[in-house]
Amino acid sequence: GLKWLNEIRDSRVPNKKNLREDLLNSKADPGRKYTAPYMTGMVGLAYNKAATWRDITKIDDLWDPAFKGRVSLLSDVQDGLGMIMQWQGNSVEDPTTESITKAVDFIREQKDKGQIRRFTGNDYADDLAAGNIAVAQAYSG
Repeated sequence: GLKWLNEIRDSRVPNKKNLREDLLNSKADPGRKYTAPYMTGMVGLAYNKAATWRDITKIDDLWDPAFKGRVSLLSDVQDGLGMIMQWQGNSVEDPTTESITKAVDFIREQKDKGQIRRFTGNDYADDLAAGNIAVAQAYSG
């Protein structure tokens, strides 16, 4: 609305034709005139089976007391917080102040209880492999 962005000219992005149809639009930018998808996929859970002694199959597993102090979440608000918002039954495409606050408060509670060891970018792999982290929010793309 402030006219701070320039439209992306399709002529400068010849590979746009390779995008999947569902990536050609965004609620924030219908028609993708100003934005382009950087990556697609989902945030998932990665785990070190030697540290968990079992398969991790759901977000609830992050809060298992057996993994206290050995859980990492992504520091990226969109990815890390988004997973928690969805787990709580809230939309990431149409967030509200209340749904964001609910997710932030829950994460803060888990951090304060010592369940969460740390927040990471894409640097969780070494701690995960070493067993310092048993379960991590991780990029699956």
